[in-house]
Amino acid sequence: MTQQKFVIISISLVSIILFLWMAMMRYQLGLVRYFDPDEFMYPHWAHNLFSGQIPYHDFFIFVTPGYLFFLAPLFLLGQGIVPVILARTTAWGVSVFLAFLLGAIYWNMRKSWVAILVPILFFLLPVPSDKLLEIRPDTLATLLAMLGLLFQLRALASRPGLEATAEKRKLFLSGLCYGASLLVLQK
Repeated sequence: MTQQKFVIISISLVSIILFLWMAMMRYQLGLVRYFDPDEFMYPHWAHNLFSGQIPYHDFFIFVTPGYLFFLAPLFLLGQGIVPVILARTTAWGVSVFLAFLLGAIYWNMRKSWVAILVPILFFLLPVPSDKLLEIRPDTLATLLAMLGLLFQLRALASRPGLEATAEKRKLFLSGLCYGASLLVLQK
């Protein structure tokens, strides 16, 4: 094994371990951190939807209802504070998936081992790191938009003429993810 390969593998392993440690610390913080008062809106509206009420007809919401459909199944797993804790855990899972997705987008664009550092930098940024813990549709909408971007980049990077159906499928999935992102939050 060459020295350059050893350095890249070592940095990669340290980065992965650092990311996993940061993700676990963020998870623990998400479970004990205070709740913003506006965080309870989304579980409340999701419970209304779960109970059979219709958004904009039986109760008013000021966002698109996609995130409520995402949260509503949590009420199958318990009552009281259980869905709220599960919503926080789900928000953590979405943020971890978003971090990995950003690394995948970087890899797709640059093909560099530095892509391993992208999720760590994403978790280190102070402004999003605070909001990533909260029950908000922003993270899921961003995740869906970035997933659409990844599908679009992969479709555009494929060689023309090889598999037009594969390109069309990737572009269809890209548009589907973009549309789902708008259904979750119209920002």
